[in-house]
Amino acid sequence: YGTVLADEDGQGYRIWYDIWDGDCHNFYATSEDGLNWVRPNLGLVEHRASKENNLFFHRTRLDHMPQVIHTPWEADPEKRYKMINFDFGARPHERSDRGFWGATSPDGVRWTETSRNPVLPDPGDVGHFLWDPHRQRYLGYPKTFAQVRGSRRRSVGISATTQFERWPPTELILRPDEFDARWVKKEGQRTDFYGLSVFP
Repeated sequence: YGTVLADEDGQGYRIWYDIWDGDCHNFYATSEDGLNWVRPNLGLVEHRASKENNLFFHRTRLDHMPQVIHTPWEADPEKRYKMINFDFGARPHERSDRGFWGATSPDGVRWTETSRNPVLPDPGDVGHFLWDPHRQRYLGYPKTFAQVRGSRRRSVGISATTQFERWPPTELILRPDEFDARWVKKEGQRTDFYGLSVFP
């Protein structure tokens, strides 16, 4: 999971991504051609007793899926980049702080938490977020759940806002139906929709 954006000068690419090894780790890399990537030593996050790595952000051991949105028109230069990522929270078994959390950055590398978190309480732990230039708003397509023929299925929801720190509850927009289950041959097989990448 993560985000790839063209560099601000149009000369390459930037990627924010996560890796799971029992914990979630959020990394940053750059590329001139989109094929060969450089992992810069950022010196920001300690991991295995060292800050010599390309980790750019760490909140808890279960924060993952960094979705970065570049907003160069933002009046506050400290908030030109927005990030929303899913976090199971400091208390993973309590749902009160689970959800999509926000952060802002002047450069896409050094991040500050938004004043209110989570910005979108827990609809499901996967989602895609972007800026909609046609309607001047942020869009989110988080995983949500729907009952389909007697079972709880992963489905797709939507949330839209003009205020990055305040997202309305997710609404269901897409769930599996009979057509999506046409391949099913035996008991226990089923179709889920897990993630949806969207482009304006």
